[in-house]
Amino acid sequence: MKLLLECEEKGDFPPYFNVYMSDSYFMMKDWDKAIVYAQKHIDSGVSMFGYNIKPYMNIIEAMLNRGDDLEVVIDKIKEFIKKFPDNPTFYMYMADALFSLKRYTEAFEFYKKAVELNASYRGFEINLAATNVYNIYYKMGYIYYLANDYENAFSYFVESLKNKKHFFPAFMHLYMLVKYNAVHEKVALFNSIYDIQNEEDISFLTKALSILKDKELLTYYEGIWIKKYNQKDLTIAYTLFSNGLYQRAFMKFMEVYKACSPDDELRSITLAACILCSDAYSFRDNLDGFNVQDREFLELIFNFNDDKIPEKFNSIYLNVLRHIINVADDELLNKYLVLAQFFEKAVWKDILSIMIDNRMFASGLALCDYLYNIKSQGTDVQMEESELTFYMGLCYFKMEKYSEAKEMFSLAKDKGYRDNDLKDFMLWTNLYLRKM
Repeated sequence: MKLLLECEEKGDFPPYFNVYMSDSYFMMKDWDKAIVYAQKHIDSGVSMFGYNIKPYMNIIEAMLNRGDDLEVVIDKIKEFIKKFPDNPTFYMYMADALFSLKRYTEAFEFYKKAVELNASYRGFEINLAATNVYNIYYKMGYIYYLANDYENAFSYFVESLKNKKHFFPAFMHLYMLVKYNAVHEKVALFNSIYDIQNEEDISFLTKALSILKDKELLTYYEGIWIKKYNQKDLTIAYTLFSNGLYQRAFMKFMEVYKACSPDDELRSITLAACILCSDAYSFRDNLDGFNVQDREFLELIFNFNDDKIPEKFNSIYLNVLRHIINVADDELLNKYLVLAQFFEKAVWKDILSIMIDNRMFASGLALCDYLYNIKSQGTDVQMEESELTFYMGLCYFKMEKYSEAKEMFSLAKDKGYRDNDLKDFMLWTNLYLRKM
């Protein structure tokens, strides 16, 4: 940057230097100047073999990083698609922007076009789709997943993992599709994608299944991890946790917690194990090992007296919930969820999202109904009626109760719900109803 600025000051600054200036400002996160110099390069008309697309990419990515209105970004992408109609890059940008706006059906068509162009692209310009095809397949699978087309969702998640085996979002959603299948079926599926003779693959599987808390699969792959590769990391603690051996898991997590500066993952799983211990109160003597905020959180949980819970504990509470929601029995889970009503800043929407992510649609529907009732009584749940109604429709839709879903979606629209996903869900619902 210093050398480029000196050249510019001296007047020894050929037009193609503008794109280098744009690149430099982009790396320095000065989005405004990155755009200015990219546009100067474009306006100069200079051509750089294999690099002509770069200033256009800089403009789009700088606009996104600057937080520009996505509709404005979309207009700019349309302009650049006309300039480079055969390059998959801007179709991918368009799809991502539409996806962010929850315009899923439109996004899918642009992802599809990006894949088609990528397969036949022989140009010399940069093609971002080539290195992001795994994410494109994942997004296409996710849209099918939203639409309850699980067969196509399955195929695209598998394609995503074929292109990037250790891509956790695709793995997680593929797992969710087979979560309730027999263990041998799940093992056969994942062994067809991953190589149990490959240490990195087994490492990924054990860590991913630790997060997802599938005790049978985790026990199976952990056995390979330990016996074949002699690895003894925290996976064994996760396995204990997933199998309901919370006290033993807690002791192992706590050993590592005390020995390092724990990240959010280790903090939340250690807290979860402590809370789930059947004799958790006996662990008061061990609370000194926690940092100040975590200790305050545990004391609040163990000594709760109906006081308001400060907002600083929101993220801790939700991270712990993500760990216990698939392992705790109903009594322990409900006891933990009861605390949600006492937060200064409501966490209900986050809880609802966690339930939906874990395919707990009946529980999500019950929570929506509860929130609707207490909201009608004057309690601030920080969700509009239209939003609650939409989520009720979403839960019905995912439960394949399409008549009820249609009723809720229509009611949400009448109440003023304006997010773009409503249009797609109403379309998908009507398609399913016509087939019935």
